[in-house]
Amino acid sequence: MKTLVFSDIHHKHKTVQKIINSVKHDNVILLGDYFDAFHDRVEEAIETAAWLKEHVLHNPNIVALIGNHDASYIWKDNHYLRCSGYSDEKSSAINNILNDSDILKFKPYHIEHGYVFSHAGLSNAWWKVFSEKSTQNENENKLQYFDRVMKYYIDVDIEKAKNNNDAPLFNAGWDRGGIQKDGGINWVDWENFAPIKGVNQILGHTTHLCPQICIQKVGGGLQKKDISEYYITELDKNETYLSLSYGLDTCLRHYALIEDGDINIFHIDTNTNLKDVRKIYLPDNPMSGL
Repeated sequence: MKTLVFSDIHHKHKTVQKIINSVKHDNVILLGDYFDAFHDRVEEAIETAAWLKEHVLHNPNIVALIGNHDASYIWKDNHYLRCSGYSDEKSSAINNILNDSDILKFKPYHIEHGYVFSHAGLSNAWWKVFSEKSTQNENENKLQYFDRVMKYYIDVDIEKAKNNNDAPLFNAGWDRGGIQKDGGINWVDWENFAPIKGVNQILGHTTHLCPQICIQKVGGGLQKKDISEYYITELDKNETYLSLSYGLDTCLRHYALIEDGDINIFHIDTNTNLKDVRKIYLPDNPMSGL
């Protein structure tokens, strides 16, 4: 099974569709943030909504996750979820195209290849609250346990969002100007993202020049670094980790291709696998573009 993964599209759907059409794959996961860009126009929102409706939301081989810039339009009357870039004009245009059956196709998270995919990741602060109220069953592995617990709390907050109430799992934290301490699954900043033991995650939301990795080591050590630095210093060690989490938002300069749990990250313009350039890439050089 080959899965393409794209993060934070922000109207660049033509670029995404080009890769989908040209790279062999079985399915696609989109990590959210389809809408809003600096000084974007209503016409761009219309084109993006039409692309989602025609090519994405009803395609059984594509999973479309919700980003913070999408929640503003999915739950259009909920003022708690308003995001920078939102406008009433864009909201009206988007919702003239996307109907209720379209909206229902968006997901807050998805599990595949042994990873949890979401827009910004679920930080350990939230997991501590949720897991204290439910114990892991003997017949469940960690991901099954995570999925069971999260389905309950996600459903609760979706109902809150639909009823225009405060929905903390979809809200910003202090790190992004919100009124709650910890950002939810659409909002937590990479700098404050704390991994969950035994749960590997793939997320976007926080922009970087190079894709990032968060390594939770046995014994409690935690490292966050450029993926190229990880390839140079860690990849060949074959160490056992408590969790690995990837941050893929590079303003769509990269995409991931996952096969049987093996994650390869490609530069979107050159289609270069970053693993192939690890011998020459200089992580500390700000002029390095890969």
